[in-house]
Amino acid sequence: MKHSCRFAGILLALAAAALFVLSANAHSALLASTPEGNAILEDAPVQVELLFSEPVEEGFSSIDVLDSAGRSVAAGPARLDPANAARLVVSLRSLPDGIYTVSWRALSSVDGHITSGAFAFGVGDMDAAALTAAGDIQTNTLSAAEVLARWALFSGLALMTGTALFRRVVWEPVADSANPAPPWAQLIGTGAALALAAILLFFCVQAGLVQGQAFAAPWSAAASALLLDTRGGVLILARLALTLLAAALLLRDDPRAHWGGWLAAVLALLAISLNSHAAAQREPFLPILADWLHLLGSAHWGGGLFAFLAALGMMQSWPLEQRRATTARLVPRFSAVAIASVSMLALTGLYSYTLGVGSLEALTTNPFGLALSGKTLLVLPLLALGALNLLWTRPRLAQTSTQSASLVERFEGFVRLETLLVAGVLLGAALMTSLPPAKEPEGAAGIDLRTATDDLRLTLEILPGRVGLNEFRLYVESDRAPLEDAREVSLQFTPTTLDLAPGTLTLENEGGGWYSATGANLSLADSWQIQAAVRRESAFDAFANFEAAVGVANQARNTRPWAAGLVGLAAIGLWQAWEHLRLPRRMQKPGYGLALALGISSLAIALLPPAQTTPSLRVNPIAPNAASLLEGAAIYDEFCVVCHGPQGRGDGPAGLALNPPPANLSIHTAPGVHPDGQLYLWISEGVPGTAMPAFQDLFSEDERWHLVNYIRSLYQP
Repeated sequence: MKHSCRFAGILLALAAAALFVLSANAHSALLASTPEGNAILEDAPVQVELLFSEPVEEGFSSIDVLDSAGRSVAAGPARLDPANAARLVVSLRSLPDGIYTVSWRALSSVDGHITSGAFAFGVGDMDAAALTAAGDIQTNTLSAAEVLARWALFSGLALMTGTALFRRVVWEPVADSANPAPPWAQLIGTGAALALAAILLFFCVQAGLVQGQAFAAPWSAAASALLLDTRGGVLILARLALTLLAAALLLRDDPRAHWGGWLAAVLALLAISLNSHAAAQREPFLPILADWLHLLGSAHWGGGLFAFLAALGMMQSWPLEQRRATTARLVPRFSAVAIASVSMLALTGLYSYTLGVGSLEALTTNPFGLALSGKTLLVLPLLALGALNLLWTRPRLAQTSTQSASLVERFEGFVRLETLLVAGVLLGAALMTSLPPAKEPEGAAGIDLRTATDDLRLTLEILPGRVGLNEFRLYVESDRAPLEDAREVSLQFTPTTLDLAPGTLTLENEGGGWYSATGANLSLADSWQIQAAVRRESAFDAFANFEAAVGVANQARNTRPWAAGLVGLAAIGLWQAWEHLRLPRRMQKPGYGLALALGISSLAIALLPPAQTTPSLRVNPIAPNAASLLEGAAIYDEFCVVCHGPQGRGDGPAGLALNPPPANLSIHTAPGVHPDGQLYLWISEGVPGTAMPAFQDLFSEDERWHLVNYIRSLYQP
């Protein structure tokens, strides 16, 4: 028994570590798109880009572009940017003039919620009013089955957690061991069965929603990919494994194992918080902790009430005086648990209100706020009944009287009513977790950057320093005096992403060396290169680079090792739980067979190759100042001009005999055609199928970037 408890402790420690490693920044809202909704473009775009408020799951997020006849003009499926999991891109075929509708669907990798929407854009000459009529829609998918699954999961884990604590803290210290005990195993088994059914239902609903259906079979290919290759799927596996482990330990006769089972159930609640709205906050540690503590308070109070009701039902066969005396001793102990839980709920609830609602008006106008209001209205009578039992029923139960029978019956009726209210509160919580919060998560407090170039010192302030709209203020100093007469000051924004053209913002002169403008150039969560260009009449143009991290750059993660470990943990938990159910021999084989199948599946998942990711293009680290252009020109004249010609038009003397001919650099270096990283890659590795060789062994990295800067200067509009 001692060894098995130690082994269970090791498993719990590993599970807890896994949950904290898997933590991440709730609903994926569309922040920006290229092209923008209702835009009218002169030239047809080559792709559509969507930027979301948080990471989305590739394979379960999609973009389709339809022409006015409803035909798809997408050149393939949407792909996720490897450098930023909040950016989704789809390539387009050649588009004639007309109106096009972009229809998209996104699965959040933070909380597993699905959002969808549509917007229109036009190409060529057209009526702007007709384009606006096409609409711009963004919706959140709310499924009744999903709400039911979340409610059943909350209820099942609350029953397991509350029963475990009630048994050890409330019942056993006061009950006579000679008397029969309440049906602990049935309560734990019911809670586990409810939670496991909820996990399966939630999984099938999620797998179905990402395919535009109500449900999906758990053995389908899409369901398998959702479970094994997404962060949300791994957290579903974590709840499954921890629920089975909790049931296995709580069904034992060892008190130490019971505390281990309680801890496993507590960690299963943490796996819910890691997939909650709290995880979407800018600094998620405290919001996730508050959400977890809120769940713990609800579980111990609500689940304990169900255990209390079961104990009262079991005591109905006892003599009246024994029932009264035992109930009188149980009430103060459970009241202590309830008071601690309510205090925890009040503090964490107020904190969560400030994060998710933010205003009293939202409590009556926003769906999330309305769900919170309904939940609060159910909590108030719960508090009133608790106070009544503590202040009125308890003193009377402590005294022997002729009314003992009616007091005990009345108290049991109060507890039964409280359990119904708890079920309603948990349903409200399930609805709230299925809806987007009324208040968006706050961004950063601001960014302050400094650098120097040539004779200039520059300070860049970005407020509030988050994804979306920001104010950019640049202070320029020359020879320790404010530079007030710059002809033009601008910023160029380049994210560390694939095929996203740099954006430019021209700053207005405020005086005193300050130049400012407001723009939404930081359109996604990433690490950005911001290049300041200062142009003066009496000096060469000066360039300086800043690096600004905005939001979180989410890199692709191989989730299969975690999935394999959690499936293995689920196999152990199921084996141990089945062993302690004491079922007839003929009913034991299915459970052991399923546990064995889970164990084999764990090995198979571990041996599957991880998903392949495409490396992102690099961002040019060298500003195109005069020194860089001189170095690049020297390299170009010695090695490149013979094929590409002095103006880069592909008309050099050696290039005339080549087939295919050298590239016309004045086309490939036009703004928005290729990022610097793509030009650098071609210079480094060459171009397959052409005479363009690889120069990575001949030139250093800096020399290749200087060459990129120079050939950019060859572009003639």
